Amino acid sequence: MGFMLSPNYSFQASSSLYVAALTISVFFVSGCSHDATPELMALTVQGADGAMYPEFDKQTRHYAVRCRSSDVLSVTATASFRFDQVSINGARPELEMAKFELANPGPDQDITVEVSRGNLVEQYVLHCLAEDFPEIQVLRAKPNVTQSLMLLAPKFRVDGQRMSYMMILDNNGVPRFRRKIEAAVLDFKRHPNGLYSYTQLLGINQFDLNDFVVVILDEDFNEIDQLKTIGLTQTDSHDFIFTNEGNRIFISYNSTTRDMSAFGLSTEEIVGDSVIQEVNSAGQVVFQWNSWDHIDLADCQATQYVRFLDDYAHLNSIDLTPDGDLIASFRGCAQVLKIDRPSGDVIWRLGGSNSDFIIVGDPFNEFCGQHTVLEVAEDRVLMFDNGEYCLGDRETAFGQFTRLVEYRLDFPAGQANFVRDHSLNGTYQEFTRSQGSVQLMANGNWFNSWGNGPDMSINEIDPSGEEIFSMKILFGNSIAVTYRAFREASLMVN
Repeated sequence: MGFMLSPNYSFQASSSLYVAALTISVFFVSGCSHDATPELMALTVQGADGAMYPEFDKQTRHYAVRCRSSDVLSVTATASFRFDQVSINGARPELEMAKFELANPGPDQDITVEVSRGNLVEQYVLHCLAEDFPEIQVLRAKPNVTQSLMLLAPKFRVDGQRMSYMMILDNNGVPRFRRKIEAAVLDFKRHPNGLYSYTQLLGINQFDLNDFVVVILDEDFNEIDQLKTIGLTQTDSHDFIFTNEGNRIFISYNSTTRDMSAFGLSTEEIVGDSVIQEVNSAGQVVFQWNSWDHIDLADCQATQYVRFLDDYAHLNSIDLTPDGDLIASFRGCAQVLKIDRPSGDVIWRLGGSNSDFIIVGDPFNEFCGQHTVLEVAEDRVLMFDNGEYCLGDRETAFGQFTRLVEYRLDFPAGQANFVRDHSLNGTYQEFTRSQGSVQLMANGNWFNSWGNGPDMSINEIDPSGEEIFSMKILFGNSIAVTYRAFREASLMVN
């Protein structure tokens, strides 16, 4: 960019003027390259309900600002080089600087700024947040934090009405996608096949249990299907999986009449079995597994789980392993099972009176009330250990606290060897009474949602246990409940 002296140019001026002209020429040639990325030097917004975040940095492409329907936004964008063109929301490009006014911004509206030089175009996006969008506070984001987007669906209430916001956030807390649902929503995630899903509360079934539907979205977040279990009394919200073959794996608390006299109850009690059901794309049930046939209910009663009859085992996570089997977490019984698929045989049990492993080296001796159990290697399991409804004396000895914990399974020795754990703030006092999740990142970090409990929503720790990312999601003055959160490697930050 700039001008060059022509080889045939005949220069007749004084030597001092020649030096000045040459200096200007060199300045323009070195100061701007045709190949350099066009960028903004400044981006400002006025008239909004609060400041734009994060603070402007020419390397950051996405920003957010809270907008009211009565606002008149004035957006100004200035290029780093004065001959670059700038346009806002597709308006006629202007050289160096563009101004744009938007009256009465709609909820969840995006304002797009483009800066271009020839065929090179860079885009910045200002995401306009609705008035009731939760407050996002990023407390810590160190350079070694995982660089991928986060999927979550915080829940809250407005005047008694259940509300949820499905959102995809970057590490600045800027929502790249957000959608409000006027219902309880859980388990918003992206599947390896590129589809998204979430579970939405439909209502209460005839057995006084919450009944859900699994909503499927395409890659552009258009709803393409709604799925439920087949022949069962309930579809549950805690987990849902697509297999590589395209089958769907659900969980359910299926209510039926059981003889519970062995547990001090009547011979005809309505109980909720934990059921895993696999359905193929043709709508045929190809696999079904029932906790009644495989779990000692005495363990589930011994934990004093609050819903012993309604859903005594409380299945709350399923993980499809590389060998095609299932890891299943039973919160109500403080147990984890690996289940052969499709035979349904139990390959191993961790926890409970019939455990195949003795826990070794764990300073707290046991896990209990857990969520989101994952097989992170053939001989390793990682879980979100809520720390209630314990079979042993952990709660009496140490109080109720929540942590993440990893065990290495020594099959010949029958031992589950403690590897490491993490407690929020390192106190072993913060307690999440329900919900929560953990995810192993490719770099060895643990990415965690703290569910319904402590004064934190999301954090990430490195293998040494150092917290490298933390974020709060607030509605009013309260932490919004976030059942699970996922980082999605296929959705990289840009």
